[in-house]
Amino acid sequence: MQQPRTLPTLFQSSLPSHSVHSGEGLEPYRLDGLIPEVALSPKDEEQVASILSICHAEGLAVVPWGGGTRMGLGNAPARYDVALLLTGLNRVLEYQPEDLTTTVQAGLTLATLDAELRKEGQFLPLDPVGYDRTTLGGVQASAASGPLRHRYGTARDQTIGIRVVHADGTITKAGGKVVKNVTGYDMNKLYIGSLGTLGIIVEASLKVMPLPASEGALLAFFPSIETAGEAALGVMGTSLDTAFLSLVAGEAVHELPGGRSVDGAAALAVGAFGQAAPIARVLRDATAICNRNGAAEVATVSSNEVTNLRRVLAEAPRGGSTTLMARLGVRPESVAGLIQSMAELSNKYSFNFGAVAHISHGIVHSGWTGKEGLMEAQRQATFIEEARDVARAEGGYLVLESAPPGVRALVDSWGDARGGQALMSNLKQQFDPTGVLNPGRFVGGI
Repeated sequence: MQQPRTLPTLFQSSLPSHSVHSGEGLEPYRLDGLIPEVALSPKDEEQVASILSICHAEGLAVVPWGGGTRMGLGNAPARYDVALLLTGLNRVLEYQPEDLTTTVQAGLTLATLDAELRKEGQFLPLDPVGYDRTTLGGVQASAASGPLRHRYGTARDQTIGIRVVHADGTITKAGGKVVKNVTGYDMNKLYIGSLGTLGIIVEASLKVMPLPASEGALLAFFPSIETAGEAALGVMGTSLDTAFLSLVAGEAVHELPGGRSVDGAAALAVGAFGQAAPIARVLRDATAICNRNGAAEVATVSSNEVTNLRRVLAEAPRGGSTTLMARLGVRPESVAGLIQSMAELSNKYSFNFGAVAHISHGIVHSGWTGKEGLMEAQRQATFIEEARDVARAEGGYLVLESAPPGVRALVDSWGDARGGQALMSNLKQQFDPTGVLNPGRFVGGI
């Protein structure tokens, strides 16, 4: 008598046995209480295409995984049958140092790519949270960024071409491998930030940059969020060539080098890249601006510690036991006021609060912890809705990036879909009509 088919057996002809995982090994891929029936580890785009072709034919829901650092983003999946593990696609396919371009597979980590680029005196200016484990595909799917977006922008700005496997297994490409490309629609931007709901990015061509000759930074500590914000806007209002400009508040201040020795409510991190003399000017003038705005202390960061400072700025809002994480967006001039309002709301709920804002883009990464009895799910969900109202009143938004499953079941991670919902729904219908890719996790439940 023929045995009934199971999901693992569906993929036996497409993948070697060691690439098909089932049973107890699936626990690491739990998502909002859901565990897939199978996890698959393809090694190239052809295997990814074969997997998606089968899933499309069988009506299976697929959740892509990279390094796992951004899996808290998005709503709970509407369905979850297959975890698609992309870390096996981890090669540098092409590197042209003289052209400042490289083409890599999407499962390559930022840390591994950085090590290769540094051999040629170059780097990729993307520094989001989870640098050591974050994959290029994960950065692009989630549009993650860090302090260097101030000067270099985001993954959208660094990507010049991608290859994508669609829900039915079709492989397409957008853009190219050179910085100057053909005119027309920039399809790269359609996939970047779409959380893998329109297609799985398997390869990317990227612009890279020469390593700066030197790096410098300062940390200024302030008695209030307001004075730190005024100093940040003061630096922004000059012609100073800064590499990063981050406003730090609450518990995140204590994560900074020297932060535990001060009582300041906020801090400002100012960084500069280039030759020694211009860096010295940036730090000198920024110090003067900070002092004019009431800085309690200004400390210079040694050149060999600047990279570590950027890592801290990316990680600081998360803390060791952070329960809630959110990304807020608002106009740069409203950032300090928004952070102050978040601090006051956090005090109302007796939640500990920390934030790091990349102020020139109006992005505020925030994290909250609290005593166990104060952090039950309904209370957290109510808090997030109030925080979202505060951001909305400032003309901004709040996206919930990490929360316990009980909270995510009560509150939409994305909030208001706003005016683009109809367009996004139409795109999802065109690209993935049967809902194979990350169903339910993106804006508006698409």
